[in-house]
Amino acid sequence: MRGGSLADSGLQMPVWPNANCRARIPVMKANASATAQRVEIVIYPGFKLLEAVARMSVFEYANVHLERQGRPRGYEVRFAAVQAGSVLSDLRIPLAATSSLADVAEAD
Repeated sequence: MRGGSLADSGLQMPVWPNANCRARIPVMKANASATAQRVEIVIYPGFKLLEAVARMSVFEYANVHLERQGRPRGYEVRFAAVQAGSVLSDLRIPLAATSSLADVAEAD
């Protein structure tokens, strides 16, 4: 790292089961009044079920880690579609879109 050490950068190295796998994660200060960021995953007829659920899992896994640290959940994850309701995936397994695209606020 140029111009300083890892400790100076505000980043920490997480412990992974595989010593060859490392990532830099920003150190965040606890803020009890923080509100969860809303994440809308857009689904459509024939969407790839694995892709939609994998994305949701990433955010839910982050929420688990935040809660273990005594911090509030950081993400509120929902599915959105052209119309709210049941949407069939590529495997013909439905997911419930809780909001329509018309109801979703503009993204950051």
